[in-house]
Amino acid sequence: MLPQLLVLNLALLQPPGLLRVQSRLSASRVPHLQAAQTPAEFKKKPKQQQQKKKAGGPAQQPKKKKEVSRYSESVSLPITAFSQRAEATKREPQLQQFWQEQRTYERLVEDGTGEKFVLHDGPPYANGDLHIGHALNKILKDFINRNQLLEGKRAAFVPGWDTHGLPIELKVLQSMKSKERASLTPLELRKKAAGFAQETMAKQRASFQRYGCWGFWEEPCAPPR
Repeated sequence: MLPQLLVLNLALLQPPGLLRVQSRLSASRVPHLQAAQTPAEFKKKPKQQQQKKKAGGPAQQPKKKKEVSRYSESVSLPITAFSQRAEATKREPQLQQFWQEQRTYERLVEDGTGEKFVLHDGPPYANGDLHIGHALNKILKDFINRNQLLEGKRAAFVPGWDTHGLPIELKVLQSMKSKERASLTPLELRKKAAGFAQETMAKQRASFQRYGCWGFWEEPCAPPR
């Protein structure tokens, strides 16, 4: 008897408007919940289909045909041979070859009628391959020389290398075995260092040209031998 009285008292405490709202909500939501069906992708597939899938591998879905837009024939796009891709690995060597064949840099220096511009360049050591520091240094200086050329000045860049002994000799010694170093005379070390320096300068010169830096690379400042 006591639980029934409690339920009756709680029902009396609720306002009549709230009861009507709750009854409407329950009447509107319940049919939708009952009518809702489980999506097809979440339904369990029959055992036969599952076994076929395991035996024959993943089921392949048929490819959808590409839909042709009705606006494709009405859009007028520009027709040009200019490539949308940069293709720098192909285009840059072709452009640099064109500069060399047309003597672009030499003609700009020869046609310069302004005052002479001299950029004092700290040359790199001829003791190894180039790295990002060399690229940053030389490319920024190339910006300056090109700007001066466009202003009509005579900005002739003559590249050079630092070939003094110690860094190159250390590089040569590091490439030798301990027995060879023990029997090495000073004159032999100098000859090996000179040959290593010449090879390194040729590699670095090719790399600087590949960076696109302008200069008289075929007539560099000859280091002392």
